[in-house]
This record gives sequence, C-alpha cells and structure tokens, in this order.
Amino acid sequence: MALRTSAEYHDMGERKMAEAMSASDPLLQPELRAVALAWLELAEQVEELEIVKQAKADLATLAARAKGK
Repeated sequence: MALRTSAEYHDMGERKMAEAMSASDPLLQPELRAVALAWLELAEQVEELEIVKQAKADLATLAARAKGK
C-alpha cells in the first residue's frame, strides 16, 4: 500500500468538499461534508508527521556531522 502525502489528502478533502456542496440531495450534504472534513483533518495529521520525520532526519544529519568533526 502506497502512503499518501499530506498534499494528496488535502486535495482529496477539497474534492470531497466540492462534491458535498454540489450534491443534489440536501440530505446527503452533511454526510459528504463530514467525509470531506475527515480527509482534511487527516491531511493535517499527516503534515505534522511529515514535519516530525523531516526534523528527525535533520537532527540525524547534524549528529553525523558533529560526530565526524
């Protein structure tokens, strides 16, 4: 299973929100909106993980440089 990026989750959330807003059945709109918001929340969480992952990589690089000096 390929992992998605936060940008991909965000794009999916935006598409789902557009789908919710254009739904012809008003009874479906709240459910579709909830799905869209879930995608957007997931995008935020994945973005936080991406930031932590990058910070860990940066720290490892700094540690390797410091050890090599």
